[in-house]
Amino acid sequence: MNSLLPQQYRAAFRREKILRLLFVWMLLCVIVFVAGIVCMTPSYFALVLSRDDVLRRLQVEEEALRRREVASVESTINAINEKLFLFGKNKARRFPFSNLLVGITNQAPAGIKITSIELRRGQNATYVLALQGIASTRENLLTYTDRLRAAEEVASLSAPLSNLLAETNVSFAMEAAIKAGFYRYVGR
Repeated sequence: MNSLLPQQYRAAFRREKILRLLFVWMLLCVIVFVAGIVCMTPSYFALVLSRDDVLRRLQVEEEALRRREVASVESTINAINEKLFLFGKNKARRFPFSNLLVGITNQAPAGIKITSIELRRGQNATYVLALQGIASTRENLLTYTDRLRAAEEVASLSAPLSNLLAETNVSFAMEAAIKAGFYRYVGR
């Protein structure tokens, strides 16, 4: 580009042009910087002033979460303790029926087949064990009744004479009153 201006004016014009562009560019940078500060200042103050509030809310939420977990654990522990209490209470009320049955059935000699056993509450908080079965011979039945009368679990034995009518394949039914120390059930 050829200019009609003399060299010294051309240099001054060029320097003026560069200074003006630099000034406009600096002015734009300052405007952007000031606009950024103006736009960001409320956000900054909102964050600075609300930071403590946000941290306090966060701490409250964390404590509430810990309390909920503690409450959940406490409720689980309480439920387990209640079940253990009921188990212990029930355990103290139980007396094993199997020991009584083993004692009664071990008295039976060969040739005795017990077909039915029924336990029912008798008078004066005692229990009666009703036995039914088949004896191969009358002698086996008499041996069994003698053993039951002598058994430490049996307080008394009621065996009707109709049990002794047949010589072989004798059907029998008898009731044995159980002593209080061998079986009882403590109600609620």
